[in-house]
Amino acid sequence: MKPVYEIQHNFDDFRLLEELKSQDATAYSDEKHGSYDNWKIINQTLRWAEREMQFFCNQFKLPYGSPRYYQLDANSVLLPHIDYNTTCSINHILNDEAAPVTFNDYGEFTYNTAVLDTTKMHGVNNLGKKNRYLFKISYFETTYEEIIKCLQN
Repeated sequence: MKPVYEIQHNFDDFRLLEELKSQDATAYSDEKHGSYDNWKIINQTLRWAEREMQFFCNQFKLPYGSPRYYQLDANSVLLPHIDYNTTCSINHILNDEAAPVTFNDYGEFTYNTAVLDTTKMHGVNNLGKKNRYLFKISYFETTYEEIIKCLQN
């Protein structure tokens, strides 16, 4: 099974991006990977992110996940990794012409909104591109297959 499952959903990109840009981004850091200066997390005030996550999950009868924003700096690379303590995520790109995600054993995937199997090695080459803005709903126990099954029903 390929590690990216594309879906169609009309998130409120304007308000999500506005909320993301109104906050301070901090370098992402975890126990397994250390810190990344070019990969930033924005998770202080998530009023719109929380609202959009609840609406989306209710619509598809999904369990609630954990919403957050990420920014990959322009002209930088997010090295191949497996997400820390995350089984899968729903990723929604908030800007045009965003770099695709590359899964080591599966190739490159360009998407607007998709479920990603974050237990598989993946990264993003954002060289020659502007900042890449991402709205993400992370799941810590629900599997990639379980989320896809809910979306298909």
